[in-house]
Amino acid sequence: MMIILYILTGAILFLILVSLSVLFIRLKVVINGEYRQRKPRAEIDIYWIKYVFGARCKISDLKYVKITLWLLGIPIPFRLPLSHKKATPASDTLQDKNEPRFAREASGEKKTKEKFIDKIEDLLNTKDNLIALWQKYQVYIKKIYVRYITYSFESFSANIGLREPSQTGTAAAIVYSILPMTPLQDVNIQWDFQQPGLDVSLSTKITMKLYGIFCTLLYMYLAYRKDTKHECK
Repeated sequence: MMIILYILTGAILFLILVSLSVLFIRLKVVINGEYRQRKPRAEIDIYWIKYVFGARCKISDLKYVKITLWLLGIPIPFRLPLSHKKATPASDTLQDKNEPRFAREASGEKKTKEKFIDKIEDLLNTKDNLIALWQKYQVYIKKIYVRYITYSFESFSANIGLREPSQTGTAAAIVYSILPMTPLQDVNIQWDFQQPGLDVSLSTKITMKLYGIFCTLLYMYLAYRKDTKHECK
């Protein structure tokens, strides 16, 4: 019984030491991807120690994401579905089968695109709350991006358009207000005020100091809790 207890204690201490050591090892992220002509393609490498602790994600369509985890050098591949199939009435199924294949694919791509645009518009509709939170906690957020995150952009280009020109203008204002506070330089963003659409191409490397990010987020959380208690009183 004592031997089992020693083994469990040693395993727990080992996991704690590994977790603490990971905080002092820089997290690196390498992203290469694009979304053009309504077709996504991306490869993301996230690792503390390459091929020892990390993961690689590959996306070639909107159905699955292929993931390979490395734990102590052992690769563990699997894939996750990005969408869940829903049961459809028999009449709809027959109608879909009668439609040409290219029409069904175009309809599915259009629905996916509209859902993505809806999410962006939902964020813009809550811009007042986001601006209030930004003004209150921008000191912590700026500290994270300035001190503990390093970007190395090889290229970034985008062509963005929302359903309403006013929403496109609002999104452009938000993006251009954030860009000067980031180390991004080679950025080419174009805004389409005529029709909705999204084309993005990105190649970048990101390095994160996890211990600094963790401590800053902890301070921000404590400040948020303190503000919440004052508001309740």
